[in-house]
Amino acid sequence: MRARAWLRALLFMVLGLWIWSWGSPAKADTRVNLLMNGQPIKGDVAPYIDGNGRTMVPVRFVMEQLKAEVEWLEQERGVVVRRGSTVIKLWIGSRRALVDGKEVWMDTVPVLKGGRTMVPVRFLAENLGGVVDWSSSTRTVTLLLALPVEWEQVEITGDWVNLRKGPGTQYEILTTLPQGIKLKCYGQLYGWYQVRYKDQRAWISSQFSQPLADSPSREENSCLLIRGVEVNPQGEETRIKVLANLPCQYKVNRWGNRLVVDIPNSLLVAPKESLTKEISNYPVDRVRLGQFDSTTVRLVCDLSGPADYSIEKSAQGLTLKVFRPSIKNKKIVIDPGHGTDPKGCDPGAIGPTGVKEKDVNLAISLKLAQLLRQAGAQVYLTREGEYCPYDLRGRATYANQVGADIFVSIHADASPNPSASGTTTYYCPIRQAEERRRLARCLQEALVAEAGRKDRGIREANFVVIKYTLMPSVLVETAFLSNPEEEQLLNTPSFQEKVARGLYRGIVNYFSGT
Repeated sequence: MRARAWLRALLFMVLGLWIWSWGSPAKADTRVNLLMNGQPIKGDVAPYIDGNGRTMVPVRFVMEQLKAEVEWLEQERGVVVRRGSTVIKLWIGSRRALVDGKEVWMDTVPVLKGGRTMVPVRFLAENLGGVVDWSSSTRTVTLLLALPVEWEQVEITGDWVNLRKGPGTQYEILTTLPQGIKLKCYGQLYGWYQVRYKDQRAWISSQFSQPLADSPSREENSCLLIRGVEVNPQGEETRIKVLANLPCQYKVNRWGNRLVVDIPNSLLVAPKESLTKEISNYPVDRVRLGQFDSTTVRLVCDLSGPADYSIEKSAQGLTLKVFRPSIKNKKIVIDPGHGTDPKGCDPGAIGPTGVKEKDVNLAISLKLAQLLRQAGAQVYLTREGEYCPYDLRGRATYANQVGADIFVSIHADASPNPSASGTTTYYCPIRQAEERRRLARCLQEALVAEAGRKDRGIREANFVVIKYTLMPSVLVETAFLSNPEEEQLLNTPSFQEKVARGLYRGIVNYFSGT
């Protein structure tokens, strides 16, 4: 009887395990295969599909197969990819990226896995002019990138020839061009040339085109002629219109008291006497236009003070607006220190009568956010109540993801010495040292003037929340919660408003260039 009961129990156990395994959901397969120009790629960390549905690949291994340069930036936790004339910069944990200096946003983030930087292959490939295909049946990503050629142009030899989105007749037709048109050539693959048509890359069959090794560039609709510049001062804003026959690509740089706009692949045909405009409309003193080199026209604004700008492209040129800096439309992230985050409750310092730092920080931050929003700023808070969805490093990552112009972390100080008092502002000089120091100085001076507490100056520190931000950032210790007098002040709405006004004035001063 005992043996029979034991066998019956074993049978039920096996049957239960079979039913459990049969009814349990299978783990989603995130593995993928990678083909690059027809060749399978297998690194020491396999490609996979992340939680956002994007195929992630080891950037160094993949790019070095294509003779691209890959540089790891340890301090920034970033990676730079250079292939031909294209430069892409990405950061671990951030959706923000730079492509040839222009800010773009991804729909997923690069990560570190197995000591390798994993990046979204489609974003990387398409910004390098490549084509990405996906086969769900074989779970295979196919990456196609043109291989370098020695010639700079191809000429269409067929009567009317299709330009396609990829190197094959299965790809979408972008346009059809007649015989004799010459196009800039980036490379070739599978009997197809990758060319430039207007502002995009396309593919043309080598059966209906031929390379031109030594002929000058004469691409259809690509001869950008700069015909002059018009300057229109309007109050505190100066509008500068570059006149051209086509929309302009551009790159902007700041060099001291000059704002420089370079227009590539362009030729200046304006009269020489019209190339310099004396303005004296603060902050613009003078506007100059010239042929910087054989393929670049340069616009220079000589400035008499701090300046901000915006650029709008049009069908025939571009318009540059230069104006006094302000906080309108600036992206500002405010971080009320402490509170409850994914790692648990963190009240921060606690004063002699029980006032909690996390509550004081939040009250000041909410008042500051209201002042900034009333002035037209775009304000983001890492928390608006007790709970913060980010740990310390995550607060900095959040600021990076929204593309903040500045990051301000608000705290209250504490010391074993109850007589310690005053205001201190910290910055981390790991990058943008001068701008971070200037932001700290602006906030410290304005806050001391408004709140009237002892000036303890600005100091350097490697606090996590300001160490990993990509923009100028500071951590402000408004006053000492451990000091009985300052504890009572910090717990008073009127003093909290003074602190908020001081921080607001400091932010305004920073963006005004003072």
